[in-house]
Amino acid sequence: MRSISFLLALSLFLVFAACSDSNGDSSDLVSVDLGKDFISYQDVSDTANVDSNGDSIPDTIVEDSMSDIEPDVVVDMDVDVGIYDIGNDVDVGDIIDSDISVNYNTFVKIFRGVGSDSVDLFRRTSDNGFIIVGQTDSEKEGIIVVRLDKDMRVVWSKVIGSSIVDDRINDLVEAEDGFVLVGYHYTQDKGWEGLVLKLGLDGNLLWQRLYGGAKRDEFNSVSRFENYFLIVGLTMSFGVGGMCSPVDCTDIWLVKIDADGKLIESRTYGGTRDDWANSIKVSGNNIYIGCGTNSFGSGGNCDGDKCADICLISLKDDLSINWGKAFGGKGWEDISKMVEMNNGSLALIGITDSFGTGLECENKACSDVLLLKVDSNGNLISALNLGTTSPEQVFSIVSDKEENLFLDFVTYGTNSLSGDLALVGIDKENKILSSNIYGGDGFDSSPEIILGGDSIYFAGTTSSFGVVGLYDIWVVKTDSLGSFDRDCIKGIRSDFEPNLGTPEVLVNEAGFEITTPEPAEYNGDLRVEDWKFSVEDICR
Repeated sequence: MRSISFLLALSLFLVFAACSDSNGDSSDLVSVDLGKDFISYQDVSDTANVDSNGDSIPDTIVEDSMSDIEPDVVVDMDVDVGIYDIGNDVDVGDIIDSDISVNYNTFVKIFRGVGSDSVDLFRRTSDNGFIIVGQTDSEKEGIIVVRLDKDMRVVWSKVIGSSIVDDRINDLVEAEDGFVLVGYHYTQDKGWEGLVLKLGLDGNLLWQRLYGGAKRDEFNSVSRFENYFLIVGLTMSFGVGGMCSPVDCTDIWLVKIDADGKLIESRTYGGTRDDWANSIKVSGNNIYIGCGTNSFGSGGNCDGDKCADICLISLKDDLSINWGKAFGGKGWEDISKMVEMNNGSLALIGITDSFGTGLECENKACSDVLLLKVDSNGNLISALNLGTTSPEQVFSIVSDKEENLFLDFVTYGTNSLSGDLALVGIDKENKILSSNIYGGDGFDSSPEIILGGDSIYFAGTTSSFGVVGLYDIWVVKTDSLGSFDRDCIKGIRSDFEPNLGTPEVLVNEAGFEITTPEPAEYNGDLRVEDWKFSVEDICR
């Protein structure tokens, strides 16, 4: 099979080369019918149009942006050969792809640059495609954004950077005409500032804005609200947290911007110690901020900065507070993500070192996964901790139509040398539905998982299955049980049994004080260029 594919690809390559030499312009090659191997990216009319946070958006038609791009034929002796494209200036040999979606329902792809690459975000787009955001030090160092079609084949890939490489994207949301990304950017004169940039559907930069003050400010999450965007993070420049001593504290920071990035209004929510926001969710008329607090709750009663509670704030339309709650124990709790379920309740996922088996580890630096279910008034419905006697690093949570929850985290309890990716399903009664481990000898993770009917998708960082000594990106599709239909990775395990507990989480009122700062707003200096990498299917 491989020899046939090699000869076929080589024949196509020679035909293309001959055509190119005859007229001196290889762009004429696009007139060749490339069949199923060439990516044609168009709107799927029967797909529900929702953004990356699950909120409805107006119908979006994605034009076929690949029709004028020169295809590249790649010959590789180790994999089945396909025709692939990610840009106008890709050289033969840059891209390896085996068109795995044609013959198999599951796969593991490795995206490999010349250096180390990692993933921070993985989302589904309204046309049933996907988008990956991460970081790279391969050739052009900076933020990477990769858009994939519904078969997880590359549509375009970009690297975003500046002369000072200290930028990060923490969240994104889809708009009618592109993607809004939020994070932070380091400037020489002001330090870290909140960053918002918008990419078009073709990956080109539409605009970029920086917001902040004289100290550290950053954004961690974004959600659509009517015709605006609500963005939350933390600030040292504004709010009551900036008045604590001996060092400055952080406040929760919220900004509201319009579709062009213009600042509409700004708020801070805080106490006399550190408070920060990791997540924002807009559902109908409800606005929820998922946060961490040193100022309120049981975490606010200990000395120093070793204690914190998970906090949840409900906001009115005018961004004033409906209620604020703090959930925790005597140690450190922090929230990662939250998701709304069909019954209107919220599921919050984070970490805890107040409860669970993490308390039993020898180095006292362990934490368990903490799952909280809260109703729309902030009342605690249930609490569950799960983990091992080693640390757990929490990433995300998703819910299906039956209100089953699927948790995505890294556990160090199965591999003493590094971390493995754990995907655990929890039913409505807080019992385990499924639990799989994916990993090898190195570090393996995924910041988010996506449920796709009869499939599970994830994409993240791996040092087990890429180049030795480097970090690469792995893009994975399994069946609905998390398994493969061929030999993909030997590190998959379905016998992972995390320890479960029902902690007695304390719930306290959180009386956040509100301020209305006026942050500076100005254009950024980030550049956007094409990013080159190879793609290899490691399944056999």
